[in-house]
Amino acid sequence: MNRRATGSVIGVGFSRDGQVLATTSDDGSVDVWDVPSASLRETFVGHAGAAVAPIFSPDGATLYTASDDGTVIVWDVRGLRRLGRPFRFDPTAQPGAGPHRPTQSAAKAVAVSPDSKLFATSPGPNRVTLWRAGDLTALDELRGPTGAIQSLAFSHDGRLIAATGSGPDTVVWDARTRKAVKLLGPAGLGGNFGVNFSPDDRLVGTAGGDGVVRLYDVRTGRLYASLVAQGVEMDLDFSSDGVHVAAAGLAGQISIWNIRSRQVEQTISHGPLILAIRYSPNAKQIATGDLKGNVDIWDAATGRQVGPTLGGQNGSVDSVTYSPTGDQVMTTSSDGKFRLWDLTSGKLIGPPLPGADTDGWGTFSPNGKYVIATFVSGTGVIWSVDPATWRAQACRIANRNLTRAEWHSFLPDRGYRSVCP
Repeated sequence: MNRRATGSVIGVGFSRDGQVLATTSDDGSVDVWDVPSASLRETFVGHAGAAVAPIFSPDGATLYTASDDGTVIVWDVRGLRRLGRPFRFDPTAQPGAGPHRPTQSAAKAVAVSPDSKLFATSPGPNRVTLWRAGDLTALDELRGPTGAIQSLAFSHDGRLIAATGSGPDTVVWDARTRKAVKLLGPAGLGGNFGVNFSPDDRLVGTAGGDGVVRLYDVRTGRLYASLVAQGVEMDLDFSSDGVHVAAAGLAGQISIWNIRSRQVEQTISHGPLILAIRYSPNAKQIATGDLKGNVDIWDAATGRQVGPTLGGQNGSVDSVTYSPTGDQVMTTSSDGKFRLWDLTSGKLIGPPLPGADTDGWGTFSPNGKYVIATFVSGTGVIWSVDPATWRAQACRIANRNLTRAEWHSFLPDRGYRSVCP
């Protein structure tokens, strides 16, 4: 098998069809394996003592494990009843955390429609899969000469989807008809690493491997401006007021251009190589994620750093994005996890959320109710960040309110109250 359990294995159990194996360890972890491919599907952590006696339900959807800590935990093996809903987009587009053999060509790019009902992934070169977020149904596949896709974006009105990568063209599709409507290019040497729409959807911008940010007129397909930066540009974003576009990359600099004049208004020297950049919703700040695993927040007008550096990502920061309210940021890291940060305190909101064993790209949904990340392993996950959804899910699973003793055990610092109807 391709990974050893973190502790010593002390329990083993097979699903009824023999396709899935569960192992329990003395450190409390539970590993779930795909038998035919001898690959690790998922690791569950929750027991405070050694985990023993793994037993599958007859349909293989549920796993029961006991522990020396006196608890029994019921695990949702298929992942369809969790706050974090896993899915596979390469090589097949399916919900759940089941076995898969990725083709090693999956892109870590992901984009969400403005109404938060759809999202897009790429299982391989020249291909984009369109999904329905509510039930993780794959709706259609879009094709075009993008090459290996590096970045995806929805237009702000939801009518268009753009993809860019190693190919000669940035492809724009009609989200309703699923047909390619524009080929924007040619890209420079090295292709493109980022793509985004201007707030009025009049322009599409690409961040080039040749150090050039190109702005295209969406209606005509013509090049509107070529903005020359330094080094490989990894990402770009437009300010919400439509006045500026900012880009950053391997030169460790943030370049901010006035779109109308096509002139650089400001250059911010950062130092470490920058992999991701995003404007805050009010366009007053810019967040960057770098190769060293740090996120820095910058005043967009003065170029000065705002607040503390958000460190401890345990790997390079592949993506950074603001919540719709602008008071939080989400990051994905090369350690396969994504993190939510409170900008007021500069602290993590809860522990890192598990995603995969590989790096990935993530974003907030525009309605702010979930975060989504996709990974080069060909897997992805949607995590609810909506407290109302958490409460409804907990009540649905427990089918009752907590007792006062349970409440005191789990929430000792809060007064008891009923939360389930």
